[in-house]
Amino acid sequence: MELKDLTAQLLDFPRQMYEAEKKAEEAHERWLVAETKHTYDYSRAFLTNKASGLNDNQAKSQATVDVYALKMEVVKTESAWRRAAADHRYLENKFTAIRKIANLEEAALMKLGAPTGA
Repeated sequence: MELKDLTAQLLDFPRQMYEAEKKAEEAHERWLVAETKHTYDYSRAFLTNKASGLNDNQAKSQATVDVYALKMEVVKTESAWRRAAADHRYLENKFTAIRKIANLEEAALMKLGAPTGA
């Protein structure tokens, strides 16, 4: 790959990384909202079950059953957040690698006395 191609890629990376970071932040926010809703609904279900005469263990067990679907939503949103964060890290690592390759390529061209074109 030529230096000008590497430079062109490097110019586009900030936008790509911004978009990936934005997606990761949005996914993190969705996870936080789902986690908060689950915690609230679990607590509410526990108190409702406790008020109906169940002991603590029975109330906890029933509350877990009552909010199972919400717990699955929490798991899905956390997984989506972690995947989005991994995508962002991938772009950051790729940017760093291409930047280093471009620097090496430019240094090699300078040693040969060739114009870098960058």
